[in-house]
Amino acid sequence: MTLLNFDSQEHELILEILRADADDYVDAVVVKDQYKLSAPPVDRVASKRVEDEILESDTYIVNVGLEESPATTDTYHFYPALQDDDERNDRLFIEIRTERDSSELYFDFQQNR
Repeated sequence: MTLLNFDSQEHELILEILRADADDYVDAVVVKDQYKLSAPPVDRVASKRVEDEILESDTYIVNVGLEESPATTDTYHFYPALQDDDERNDRLFIEIRTERDSSELYFDFQQNR
């Protein structure tokens, strides 16, 4: 999993990742944590934090929010590559971005297989 901050300000990302096929909430929770993402360095477009080996190749519901902006939330459904795919490379990218026409923050999700 890779967390990216494209905004010029530091942000505290609230992250909850749930197994989609779990019967109850306690069994579903895989990740429930907060991550501080610094503002991008002067010579970069985004700051980056990589969290390897957090997720197995499975189906997840990903809930994100910003500590300092409770109205900025989003949900993403992560589906893994097929198990018989030799080029399988499941990776989730969560990006904090700013709307071009305003200063509103939003999340963008990418999945690399």
